[in-house]
Amino acid sequence: MAEIGKPYISIDDLYIAYRKAKVDMFYERDHATALAFAQYERHLVENLDKLYRRLTDLKANWMVDPDFVGTYSYILKSIDRSESHLRTTLILSNADDAWKSQIATDYETPRAKFRVVGRHPVDFHVVSALWIQKVGHKFDALLGPHAYASRVRRVPSKNEENLGRPCATSLGSFRPYSFGFRDWRANGLKAMAEALKEGKPVLAITADLRSFYHEVSPDYLTSEIFRSQYGVSIGAAGLEFTDNFIRALRTWAVNVPEHREMPHRGVPVGLSAPRLIANVILHAFDKAIIEELSPIYYGRYVDDVFLVLENQKRLKTEEGVWEHIQERTRDIITIEDEEGEPAYVLAELDIAALREFQSLSLTPKKPEFKPKPDGFEIDPSRLVLPKFPG
Repeated sequence: MAEIGKPYISIDDLYIAYRKAKVDMFYERDHATALAFAQYERHLVENLDKLYRRLTDLKANWMVDPDFVGTYSYILKSIDRSESHLRTTLILSNADDAWKSQIATDYETPRAKFRVVGRHPVDFHVVSALWIQKVGHKFDALLGPHAYASRVRRVPSKNEENLGRPCATSLGSFRPYSFGFRDWRANGLKAMAEALKEGKPVLAITADLRSFYHEVSPDYLTSEIFRSQYGVSIGAAGLEFTDNFIRALRTWAVNVPEHREMPHRGVPVGLSAPRLIANVILHAFDKAIIEELSPIYYGRYVDDVFLVLENQKRLKTEEGVWEHIQERTRDIITIEDEEGEPAYVLAELDIAALREFQSLSLTPKKPEFKPKPDGFEIDPSRLVLPKFPG
């Protein structure tokens, strides 16, 4: 394997990446890495020097080393319960007592669902943050203002067409979660309010992608077709670094039961770079929504979609709304629920409904984009998880 090269990766790069990785993981509440980072930092100089030598070695093998990329674990995702607990008016302050009281009235035993997550050594977290700073930010630049989450922190630019270079001195790889989520929701509500004041009939739709991270393929990052189509230039060294990073993700995936049979699909939750990779893969989805539907408002928070349309056709049924969306997007978007029936949310709003929505902070029940055997049907080639040739 050709050497990435010391001019491409410097020891200073690793110190910056370590600092960002440390902050990235601080905000990952489902991943307890504080102790690991504290222990790593006790011998920070030695550890980063060792990592630097390993990354720039002519015979580098970190990308195929299971000990380097880490393992996996499971965290609680949700608990499915019968609806009997919704009828109770009893409120207990003690969480244990409240839980025992609630399950005592359930008709069925609650069923827990778990999510697979990555458990990675500090070295791999540093490499992940390093990849974002060296390569990933160039893919992030493809995204427009409609993508609110996991956006690379950059130096402010006076040129609106230039996002600015990644900010080496900022805390963490991405903009703070709270600001992006707040703006994503607030801008949608504001757009609805303005449209309603103008007398426009409004349709509000929310949806998300089910098991999104576990279906994403990072292969598009090294596809010459993808990069040439969207004008992303990463250079030979950047391409090699990206290829090595993808190989590392596959080394992780092949040892995870959920991904073992198809290690080219699925990225670990809890590592910083997959947040960017998953975000960028929906660039074609964003483009289709904006160009084909001309929405009053469109915002996406990673896999959560908030879409506001003017109901010019006075659609009044869910089937009608979905047929309209499919027709306008040339069937590149398909939404199904678990029973195979169309699923989406339709809300013909008026001022009173909007005020209630705002005051109660209600979130409509969200449909889910159901992954197909070969990927989500939402990209120009009918796969948003493509494995491009080349």
